[in-house]
Amino acid sequence: MAETNGREAQRRHVLEVATAFADRGFDAVQMREVAKEADVSLQTLYNLFTNKNLLLIEVLVEWLSEVVAEVAVTPVEGDTSAERMEGLLLRTLDHAVSREVRMRTCLQAFTRPEPMAPTLIRRFEGEFAVLLMVAFGDEVDDARQVAVLRVLGGVFYASLVAWMCERRSLDHVRDELRNAVAVTLGP
Repeated sequence: MAETNGREAQRRHVLEVATAFADRGFDAVQMREVAKEADVSLQTLYNLFTNKNLLLIEVLVEWLSEVVAEVAVTPVEGDTSAERMEGLLLRTLDHAVSREVRMRTCLQAFTRPEPMAPTLIRRFEGEFAVLLMVAFGDEVDDARQVAVLRVLGGVFYASLVAWMCERRSLDHVRDELRNAVAVTLGP
């Protein structure tokens, strides 16, 4: 058990170091440099995270876990599911944008073909669903919640990627999120 706790502590420390590198951009994240800064061997780093893309996807999943924890402490306000969902999506977007370089770095890894990423991507989708579930009220039945989560998750992801690629402005992304909420949860 102590070995598992030690490995988890090591993994968390490497993620902290990788996060600092991600704040400098995609090209700044070099596995050798991350290992050196984290004070682990390169082999240990590759045992923990098979490659740079998976490491950065883990950083993204950890970021989303932090957002979920923050929302648990400070819930989003609103009288309807639509109001709460819009507030939650815009708050999550603002959180992402406040870490612009990191988000662009992690999204760059997230959008690359990666055969080992599906498990991490499912974790990300699961965290995102947990985040959005807090916005639903009794007026939205379970089957509709699942459909809404899929649509809003897709719109959020596509909008972030469009922003990352500088194809859409943040104002456009905000409008897309508002429109998606209106279409899925509006009257």
